Amino acid sequence: MLPPLCTSIMRPSLCLFPQYLLLFVKTPVFIAMSAFDQIQIRLNLFREDEVCLVSQNCTDDRKEAMQELRWDVLAALPKALPLFRGMWITSCIAHDLPYFSTLKIIGNKTFAEVFHDWYYDCDYLQVIDTSMEPRNCSAYGINPQALKY
Repeated sequence: MLPPLCTSIMRPSLCLFPQYLLLFVKTPVFIAMSAFDQIQIRLNLFREDEVCLVSQNCTDDRKEAMQELRWDVLAALPKALPLFRGMWITSCIAHDLPYFSTLKIIGNKTFAEVFHDWYYDCDYLQVIDTSMEPRNCSAYGINPQALKY
């Protein structure tokens, strides 16, 4: 069921999208994802974009298209998050992130430390990798692979 407050102030169909729905969700939400999510690239751009991304041989035009998708992803995130919301956004080429990893991908904290700080301290926490380029994060245990489905 969609939140009645959402459907009362905007078209109900918009309330299905996270950038609108999250404004009305009262439970704690922690968003952890890559701004260069392989599945989002494949579904919103082309399969060839995902292939060149994994093999790291994209043309400048394709890189620009992926950077635009990154901006769209970041623009869709809620701007004013209440204290019970947190975010951890990487620039890794990946769909699955190793949340259990002890490696520090952004800044000087692991995902587990960022999540812990948010969950237990109720800190307003928004950690977003500022890299405009998709990153091969295999050194962090995130190995981009051509996805099959």
